[in-house]
Amino acid sequence: MTTSQDISIKTSPLISCSELLAQLGHAGLVIIDCRFDLAEPQANIAEYQKNHIPGARYAHLDLDLSAPIGDGKLGRHPLPAPKQFIEKLQSWGIDQYSSVVVYDHSSCAMAAARAWWLLKHYGIDNVRVLEGGLKQWQACNYPLDNKIPTIIRSNCAGVSPDDTMLVEMPQILQQIENQQNELLLVDARTAERYRGEVEPLGPIAGHIPGAKNRPFPDNLDQDGLFKTAEDLSTAFNQLLDSEKTAVFYCGSGVTACHNILASQIAGLPMPKLYNGSWSQWTKIENTPIETS
Repeated sequence: MTTSQDISIKTSPLISCSELLAQLGHAGLVIIDCRFDLAEPQANIAEYQKNHIPGARYAHLDLDLSAPIGDGKLGRHPLPAPKQFIEKLQSWGIDQYSSVVVYDHSSCAMAAARAWWLLKHYGIDNVRVLEGGLKQWQACNYPLDNKIPTIIRSNCAGVSPDDTMLVEMPQILQQIENQQNELLLVDARTAERYRGEVEPLGPIAGHIPGAKNRPFPDNLDQDGLFKTAEDLSTAFNQLLDSEKTAVFYCGSGVTACHNILASQIAGLPMPKLYNGSWSQWTKIENTPIETS
């Protein structure tokens, strides 16, 4: 019998469709379908039920990969509470020894990168993102089915979140108020939103003072696949400063994970995530804002 230890751990956080095909059916492999559409939050559940990569479970961005929004003071996609997320890991059959592959429709921008980051946050080290997502899988004419897998619950003993991977709002505010220069913030939203020209999802446009802009679509090539590690390394090294702590944010903590994933493809140190992001920053009164 093949065990999870027999599934090789790659340096890259990506897995190709052909690599995943070769691993289908291996013990210890867990596949998570993360397809999600902000405009139609329930639509992809039906799509998953219609067809998915064999053996895949479904993860809903709002219900499984986030906590309820509440009063909005934690942003539009707060991190799930540890107790609830560990329960979800157990229901998916994931523990720290699992080999996990996450995918979404194509470019990992919505939920697959968020799922990848969350699993890393909980110490699930062997997790990778399917390069090109379901679109690429279908282009390869690889198998799909509509069977809901039978799952053996895991116990997740010893699994807990690593809060050193996060930076919270007070630390950023303190840096701005004290004119410190220890954090380097990177905004993953489009350039128009960063500059404050438009803000389709929030009440105020602009960006956190001092933040640089790295729109997450810049991580992809013309075919919608991630650029090479070399190209991403060049881009991020021009953006970041090795003497500062890199902190990535976006609108609600989701597409920032796309930039974090890209930085890991580039082989760089893991940046920290400000999960509250712009949706939290503009919810709190009197936070400073820049436009340019």
